[in-house]
Amino acid sequence: MKTLVDQALAMEGYIDDLLSPIETLESTKKIAKVSLIHPKLNRMQQTVDTPNVIVQQKQSTITATVRPEWAADKFKVFICTIDNVKLALPSCLVTQCVDYPSELKKIANKPSWFIGLNIVNDSFIAVVDTANLLLKKPVKGTLDQSYQKVLTLTNSRWGLAVDACSTEVEIDAASVRWREDTSTRPWLCGTDKNLNIAIVDINKIFIES
Repeated sequence: MKTLVDQALAMEGYIDDLLSPIETLESTKKIAKVSLIHPKLNRMQQTVDTPNVIVQQKQSTITATVRPEWAADKFKVFICTIDNVKLALPSCLVTQCVDYPSELKKIANKPSWFIGLNIVNDSFIAVVDTANLLLKKPVKGTLDQSYQKVLTLTNSRWGLAVDACSTEVEIDAASVRWREDTSTRPWLCGTDKNLNIAIVDINKIFIES
């Protein structure tokens, strides 16, 4: 029982740390491109635009609490685990959950959180190192430290790599502590007080603080 209590306190401390402010850099804007020549696409070149990475300057004032558009009174999420951290991703912004591919096409000169392309027939998904992008943890996705699942995002060619993913869970918006100041970690829109998990706004995961 003591172990379970210690684990719960440790997770609560981590969530609180996520909500605490951190230093940010001056505003810059970068757009990267991924080029791929696929033999099954008549040798035509495809280009994937890496989403704009915007480094925002820290705000000195606290804004009013704002819930994302997808967060109704009750909304469904997939609860994913990344390095023992639980994150909730809104189901309405996820297309499917698939096995982590055995092989990815590496692309040079991309951000550290870009793992590679998963090519299937005439299509592809750009796989993201989620621990590196959101949690600022060391690069993952290697053979000795690989992910297990990939969640593909709605209306995009991007996929978030995770260690594990549960079935859908319904969350009551009233149980969520919504953030007021999103000048740091814009993707973190709140935490569920009952489940003690961080809720991710997928629309803001590529905005860097």
